[in-house]
Amino acid sequence: MIRTLLATVTPTTPIPGSGDKLNCYTGGGNGLHCMFNQLSAATSGSTLFGILVGGAVLVAYWIAGDGDITVPTVFLIIFGALLAGSLPAQYRSMALALVVVGVMAALYAILKRYVLSWASQ
Repeated sequence: MIRTLLATVTPTTPIPGSGDKLNCYTGGGNGLHCMFNQLSAATSGSTLFGILVGGAVLVAYWIAGDGDITVPTVFLIIFGALLAGSLPAQYRSMALALVVVGVMAALYAILKRYVLSWASQ
């Protein structure tokens, strides 16, 4: 009787709401990979996630730099190019989106300095 009880495996009920969602973080999975997958899924893809991150970095450094946009522009272009070579293939579009945001900010800085300043004189 005791052997039968010991041999019988009783199924454990998981914590409600956990399922496979937490298993990626706690079950020996790669936590960074799980985080990027969930964030890119929440923002409809890694490209949009990269644009949102690039915009947030651009605004934060623009505010910290007293309205000068050149420092965050250079940072985004260099950081995006660095990430494009070091991230896995499925996240490369996120890094290229950072480069695109940086290039657009650089074009804005050029237009602001050379074209829009002539229009106000």
